[in-house]
This record gives sequence, structure tokens and C-alpha cells, in this order.
Amino acid sequence: MRDHRFGRRPRRPYRFALALMAASLALLASGCSGVVEIIQPTKSGPVAAAPTFQVKIGSNYTGAFNADLDGTPITGWFTPAAAPNTTVTALVPSCLVGGAHELIARANSTSTGGGIVVDNDIADFNVPSLQFNPTSVTNLVPGQSVSVTVNFTVAPGIAVPVSLAPNSTRVSVNGAAAGAPSSMLMPSNNAGSFTVTGVAPGAFLVAANAKGYQCVNFGGNVQ
Repeated sequence: MRDHRFGRRPRRPYRFALALMAASLALLASGCSGVVEIIQPTKSGPVAAAPTFQVKIGSNYTGAFNADLDGTPITGWFTPAAAPNTTVTALVPSCLVGGAHELIARANSTSTGGGIVVDNDIADFNVPSLQFNPTSVTNLVPGQSVSVTVNFTVAPGIAVPVSLAPNSTRVSVNGAAAGAPSSMLMPSNNAGSFTVTGVAPGAFLVAANAKGYQCVNFGGNVQ
């Protein structure tokens, strides 16, 4: 006489439960497939010396790449089009607000069971700022020049171009025509400078902008 407590029929639900559990674990494991990986900016670090966002797409990519910066969609910034075994790149926007930012990248892959798995990677980073010494000048006279030292709150580690744009013809920058934009190359040792020359009386601002850094205005007055 068969003991139905341990017979073949009662064990079937147990086997089904084990199979379901195994399938679920396989699906969970496939969710960590790493189909998308943020390379730049480095996680929990400054964006200094990284004028681009870079995201690596894995070989198991099946589509639906998208990215957000501080909750704003920026998928269209990236080129080339996402494809398996590629790295997509986007220029870091000018004049990011100083402080903490978050980049999120997402993409789809296929699980071992054939289902769609959404993978994501997150990079939290801080934007360093430009600093001037002197911070401003109030006693400049026409024809007089002042040298302004530039430093980053985080050393760039590589040479970084800095654009310099005066807002009026009251000054010239680095010997350029009055009011004309100029530039400087910030050396990797974090010790750059530019020259402001008075042209006509009045207040002025010079906007300094480096990719991946907070924008800062250098201001003053020509007597």
C-alpha cells in the first residue's frame, strides 16, 4: 500500500516550487549583467579633467539606452548611437552649478530565460569651481593691466582650456581687442593666469568657463 504522504504525487508541487525559485534566481542574477557602465565621471569624485560623460555598453545590450542628469533626460547628448560593445560620449555642459550632481544611465539586456532586464549605473559627482586672485579689481585705470591668477578647487591633472568673455568694451583680456573673447590654458599643476587691461571707465565682468567646472565671473571697475 502506497504511503501518500511520501508518494510521487505530493512531491510535484515541491518540485515546481524549486523550479520556480531557480528561475527567479536566474532572472535576478541576470539583472546584474552590467550591460551599462558609467566610465566618466568617476563615481563619488569631481568631474575635473573629464570634459565628457562616457558610458560603456556591454555585449549583451538589446536596446533602450537612456540617461538622466539630475533628473533631466540627456540621452540625445550621447554619440554614437548605443550598440553592443560601444562607448557613448556626451560633452559635459558648460557652467554646471557647483556642488553635487547625479548621472544615471540605463539599458536593456536579455535574461537567461529570455525576459527583458533593465540595468542601470549611477555616478554621483561634485563640480569644482574656478577661483580668482584677486577676486575683483576696483581701481583699474585705462591703459593699466592686472594679472589675475586662476585656480581650481580641485586640481585638473591635465591642461584644461578656459574661455574668457568680457561683457563690455571697457576692458580687454590677454591683449585681445576691447570686449573680444579670449582664452587661456589652465596647466595641470593648477596655476594659470590671465591679464585684464582697462580701456574705458565703468563696471565690467569677465566670464570664465571651463568644461566640467562651475562658471565664475571676474568683475571690477575701470576708473
